[in-house]
Amino acid sequence: MIASRIRRVAYVGSSPQTARLVAQTLQGVAEWEVVDLPAGAPLLGVASALPEVAVVDLHAASPTGWEWLSYIRVLAPMTHVVVLVATANTSLVLAAIQAGALGWLDIPQIAAELPATLQRAWDRRGVLTPALARLIQRHYAAVFLPHERAILAAFARGHSFPVVAATLDIEAPYLERHIGNILLKLMGIPDADALAAVAEELATMVPSPASVPPRDVPSSAEERW
Repeated sequence: MIASRIRRVAYVGSSPQTARLVAQTLQGVAEWEVVDLPAGAPLLGVASALPEVAVVDLHAASPTGWEWLSYIRVLAPMTHVVVLVATANTSLVLAAIQAGALGWLDIPQIAAELPATLQRAWDRRGVLTPALARLIQRHYAAVFLPHERAILAAFARGHSFPVVAATLDIEAPYLERHIGNILLKLMGIPDADALAAVAEELATMVPSPASVPPRDVPSSAEERW
């Protein structure tokens, strides 16, 4: 029998109470290992050294949760983000999804639903958001091969993973591999200042929660994606 792979997850925020709750919730879950972020380290250094999954508290103080989300998407594109919100605020959640989050959870539900939420986010990994794809195209197009630029262009237009695969006639496993190569190339760009500038630009593109039209919030775990 093959043992389950252990994936590392870090809480990113400014609440010691929430950090303890995340750690306690995952303590007995074999698939996840909680790791601590280095205290007092520069934001750029921490963001680029994050583990496989980051649980980002959108209500964090300096750096804010939105700043963390934007920097992670550029400086640590292989890190998959789940955001925490104080209450089920649909506008806030939709804005976070548009900024690149793969999952969300309201803080009061951490103990009951965090492992399942992390698993769902992990299952959706490997998708480029339109905003990130457009920024990669604008700043680093020369780094990528023609087929990688075609993939970026398709995601930049807002196409979903199945649509990109069908449009470019690429089987899903190969598209996942191409996306992984794109993200690895992005991680390999040595100019930290340039990457930071891209992250800051991405942060300005995050829609204000007030600008996102409200809709009903899923009322149960089964309705959440």
